[in-house]
Amino acid sequence: MIGIVTDSTADIPKELARQHEITVVPLQVIFGKEKFLDGIDLTPGEFYQKLRQVDKLPTTAQPSPGAFEVVYKKVAETCQSIISIHISEKMSGTIRSAQIAKDSLPDLDITIVDSGYVHSPLGLMAIEASRLARKGATKEGILQLVEKFKRSLGILFLVETLQYLKMGGRIGGAKGLLASMLKIQPILTIKEGQVDAFKNVRGWNKARQVMLDTMGETLKADGQAVIFVGHSDSPQEAEELAERCRERFAPRELNIWEIGSVVGTHAGPGTLAAVYFNEFRQDG
Repeated sequence: MIGIVTDSTADIPKELARQHEITVVPLQVIFGKEKFLDGIDLTPGEFYQKLRQVDKLPTTAQPSPGAFEVVYKKVAETCQSIISIHISEKMSGTIRSAQIAKDSLPDLDITIVDSGYVHSPLGLMAIEASRLARKGATKEGILQLVEKFKRSLGILFLVETLQYLKMGGRIGGAKGLLASMLKIQPILTIKEGQVDAFKNVRGWNKARQVMLDTMGETLKADGQAVIFVGHSDSPQEAEELAERCRERFAPRELNIWEIGSVVGTHAGPGTLAAVYFNEFRQDG
């Protein structure tokens, strides 16, 4: 049996994580002197409520190597191998902690994977890896699937302001947009493991339309598309985008996920994201 481990920036709903037997290692969100484990001590709703009440933005911290050691030892009690899939190394030190833990446990078969993403792309990789693992796939087959997802996924997102990304140091290739933010609505993506500018348009509604048109360049309206809509405390916006996706692409699967507290710290409230790909055969 192969065990799948990820971290809380995957934003996998708890019930799904339990259903797919995925072990989630939480990052920390820090409001002043208060520390919270992402998704455990603080739900997304509680986080955004708290975020609106503070003058100073919270910070985040990756899990310690010790936290990973505890998880790996526990998973190894029932699994011969472990695949640990995590937030892009360019966004967080989480993979560094996981690697230190792996190095301290030489007797365990642990493979660390940099997803190159965060939020639902990472969560999707973990879920699909778990599905294959429970079907008896080999470690090599699962890793090949993850690599295929990394190449095939599309992600576009809108933020109400770039200030959260700027202050959190996660703005990446989108930093050039700051000066003209008042005049444009940037559409962002993740490229080579970090936030990057995709396109600049005028207005939120136009940006949503461009997102849909861009998705249409990849997705086939044949019932095989898979779409994840993510939002940070904007359920109505998310449902509206999801409905437009249903009408246009008739996807095989469409899910709406909340953006959790760690990702929300850097993206800010009001973020709207779309992750998409065409279904492909999963060999293992």
